[in-house]
Amino acid sequence: NDSILFNTTVPPFDDPRNRRAIGFAIDKPLLVREATYGTTVAATEDLPPQLWAHDPSAGTAVRDLPAARKLFDAAGWHAGPDGVRGKQGRRFTMGLAFRSDSATDRSRSVLIASMLKDAGIEVDLKGYATSKLFGPPGSGVLADGKFEAGLQTWYSGSDPDDSTQLTCDQVSPRGYNWPRWCNHAMDAAQRDALSH
Repeated sequence: NDSILFNTTVPPFDDPRNRRAIGFAIDKPLLVREATYGTTVAATEDLPPQLWAHDPSAGTAVRDLPAARKLFDAAGWHAGPDGVRGKQGRRFTMGLAFRSDSATDRSRSVLIASMLKDAGIEVDLKGYATSKLFGPPGSGVLADGKFEAGLQTWYSGSDPDDSTQLTCDQVSPRGYNWPRWCNHAMDAAQRDALSH
C-alpha cells in the first residue's frame, strides 16, 4: 500500500476536511498508470480490497475537484488571485516528504504536486534517503514528526489489524502512529476489533 501520511498536529493538516480534500484532489488511477506503469491497484483506504474488512465506500476512490474545493472552502481556505488558497494571510503550502532514492516516489511526488496545484495547494517537495525518511525515533523524519505530509509505502498482511498505526498509545516514539492522530473513539473500535 502507498499512502500520504499527514502530521495531524500541524495546521492545516489537523483539520480532517483539509486531509479529505487532498484525497479528493488526487487522481489515483493516473498515479497507477504514470508512476507504476499499471503494476499496482489504486487504494481507497488503509485496507486492501482482498481483505474481508475492506470497505469499498471508504476513502476517496476517484478525483473530485469540486468536492475538494468545497471542503477547502468550508475549512476557510479560499482561492486567492493566483489560485493558491489562503486563510488569514497564510498560503496553503504543503511540504511533501518522499524517498529521493526511489524513482517511483520521485515520479509520484511530482504528479501529486501538479494535482494539488489544480486544487490551489502549493507543494514543497522534500526528498530524503530512505534510511532518513523511515529512520527510528531520534533520526527519522516521519518518526520524529518533522514533516507535514509524507509518502509512505508498506505491505499489508492478511490480518486487518492496523492498531499499531492508529491508536493513541502508538504515537511515535512509542509506536508507528507517525501521523500522531489520536481519537478515543478509534481506540475503542480498535480494542473491540482486537478482542472479537
